Amino acid sequence: MALFTVMPPTCSTWNCSVLFDLELSSLPGAISCPDKVRFLCSPLNVADIFCLFPVLVELVVGDKAEWQPHLSLILGAIRSLYVLKLVRFLGFFEKSLAMRVLVHTLHSSWKEVCAFFLIWVAEILFFGLLFLCEELLGMSTPGQGEPHFGDIFTCLWWTVITLTTVGYGGVYPLSALGQLTAAVTATVGMCTGVLLVPVLLVHFQHFYAVALAHQELRSSGIL
Repeated sequence: MALFTVMPPTCSTWNCSVLFDLELSSLPGAISCPDKVRFLCSPLNVADIFCLFPVLVELVVGDKAEWQPHLSLILGAIRSLYVLKLVRFLGFFEKSLAMRVLVHTLHSSWKEVCAFFLIWVAEILFFGLLFLCEELLGMSTPGQGEPHFGDIFTCLWWTVITLTTVGYGGVYPLSALGQLTAAVTATVGMCTGVLLVPVLLVHFQHFYAVALAHQELRSSGIL
């Protein structure tokens, strides 16, 4: 039994595949671009070319894949190249001023981001080990059931979920001390997250104002 169902190729299928995979927005650019080699070798256009390949292979093979399971498996692997279409979203970073400013803000604030990351890792290790010690030392009463934190990986996973205030609720502390520690963990997670936001916001506002002023000067012909 074939793993994938392949529709037989038709004239409309050929036309739609060529039309949408070549993307009419890129075709005029390739014709009018003075440096066609550089244009076609750009990452976005290379991704489009690779995405066109599985369509052509599927149209050539047609319904043969229904009778050959190994061929269906190969087609399924080739179809994974469609993921390269997501590379097109990188074009928003080139065209959007706010996106370019955001990338520049993160790049200029790498020291603050690294400090925040180190603090976050220290909190994960501290509270994760604290919960593990509570459960392994038997700080929960016998009537509360089996402990939910039986290994270090579960404790670290729960600490990440609590620090980010996601809180699935599937795993939770049973003892009163564990619940108190959980409340402290969630509070520390919120306070830590608040520390980084103002730094990034101030930098973003500054760089965005500079970028807007530069854009206005360029549009007026001064630059």
